[in-house]
Amino acid sequence: MAIYYKGSLVNPTLVVPHDIYDDVVQATNNIELLETATVYNIKPTSEITISFNTSNLTLIDTKYVTFMLVLDMTDGVQNVIWPNNVTWGNISPTITANVHYMFSFTKPVGSNIWIGNQMFSW
Repeated sequence: MAIYYKGSLVNPTLVVPHDIYDDVVQATNNIELLETATVYNIKPTSEITISFNTSNLTLIDTKYVTFMLVLDMTDGVQNVIWPNNVTWGNISPTITANVHYMFSFTKPVGSNIWIGNQMFSW
């Protein structure tokens, strides 16, 4: 989870402590956001309740935070329970069997809300 924004969303300056393409395979449903990674991968084998753990981040209260999540659902249809503080706007994602999904999540400065966006599926 290495992407922080300074300035405004209209004209942001990225502050990236490490390579923004680092990715982490998560062994559990508790996604531990790190200063050194921006992409997290999970391959559930049964229903999954996802949580975002930000305890490792030092700038969580003063910067925008963004990360991507890849869900590998190639083991079949899996029920995903998202954190209560994720807002999807008018459309919540629909998960189907044998598909990979990529989501982005952004937490605005001073907010406890994560803005979720289903980006791609393949």
